[in-house]
Formats: sequence, structure tokens, C-alpha cells
Amino acid sequence: EIMDAQRAIETLGAELAAENATAADIGRLRSLLHDAEGAMDDLDLFTRLSRDFHLAVAEASHNRVLVVQLISLEHVSWPRRNVTATAKLAAHILEIHTRLTDLIEMRDAAAARALMDDHVKMIRARRVAERDHEGQSCC
Repeated sequence: EIMDAQRAIETLGAELAAENATAADIGRLRSLLHDAEGAMDDLDLFTRLSRDFHLAVAEASHNRVLVVQLISLEHVSWPRRNVTATAKLAAHILEIHTRLTDLIEMRDAAAARALMDDHVKMIRARRVAERDHEGQSCC
């Protein structure tokens, strides 16, 4: 249920970011991409930078309600460490984040929404697999 809510918030956030992002917002996203590229050998740092990227997309929407909701969901859903992360997965995520930033910069709201939707579905599938792997129950 948490991931369903996160999906709704993040897809709308990406759409609105493509409509409302400022040059400073795009600069922040590009800076986070640069930092993430430099953190490919530190997957814990990469995970934190990915969380920061998702929050920066929401902030670029300029919708304060979406930002606050995402922050509250991330406190319960975003791992501090991603024990199943790999360099290959990090490279894939960086590629998706780069494409998303490009779509936001091009003001392609529909494509940004669709890409974020697919991305959050992938995140959800990984979280379910991680939970099942660790024998945890979830919401």
C-alpha cells in the first residue's frame, strides 16, 4: 500500500516537474546525477543519492503537498542500505534518472510521468523481493 501511494505521488510529481521545473531545479537534478555517477562504487551512498534525486524531482514539481507526502513515505519505505544492490542495478538506475531528467528538461510531461511510473513499479518489485528474501512481512 505504501508503494502504491508512492507511485501515485512520484508519477504526478514527475509530470508536474516537467511542467514547472526551473533552471535551478534542472541544475540540482544534474548535480545529483553527477554525484551518483561518482558513487557507483559505494552502493550505500548511491542509494542515498537516489533517494535525494526522487525528492528533487518532487521538489521540481513545485507542489508542496506532494513533497511532504513523499518525505513522509520515504521515512518508512526507502532503505538506508540496499543490501541487494549491484553495480549493474546502479548503472540501470542512473540511466533511468538521466532519461527522466532529460524529459523534465524537454518539458515532456506525459513521457516523464510514464517513465517514473515504470521506475516506481520496478522499485516496488525489488522491495517485495527483498522483503520476501529477508522473511519480513509488510503492509
